[in-house]
Amino acid sequence: MSKEKTFSPHLFPGMTTKKDRQECKCVLAADLKNRSSMILKHMSEKFNADTDQMKHEMPSVINAVLQCYGGDCSDCAEKSAGTCAGGDSDNWFVRSRSLRENGITALHPSETDIQTM
Repeated sequence: MSKEKTFSPHLFPGMTTKKDRQECKCVLAADLKNRSSMILKHMSEKFNADTDQMKHEMPSVINAVLQCYGGDCSDCAEKSAGTCAGGDSDNWFVRSRSLRENGITALHPSETDIQTM
């Protein structure tokens, strides 16, 4: 995700300045990269590096992860490839050090934001 990507102004609740939103965008980009690496590692272990099985499973993982970033963790325990347990005290916003350290405790993505992510 590059700095040129545009997100809705409400994606980062509480971030009112353009500078704050830009910083949050960089944090989110790094977080997505880190989480994606974790997902690939988990799936490689789960499927013994069988890429056909991984490809088959990936669409449901991506959907669960995007829902998770939007605050809906209902599919996380089963489908987030080990990155979110789906609970109030054990979800991705709690687990992610980069989000937590930068004060990002929730996102309010629009459909366009989801597509961009």
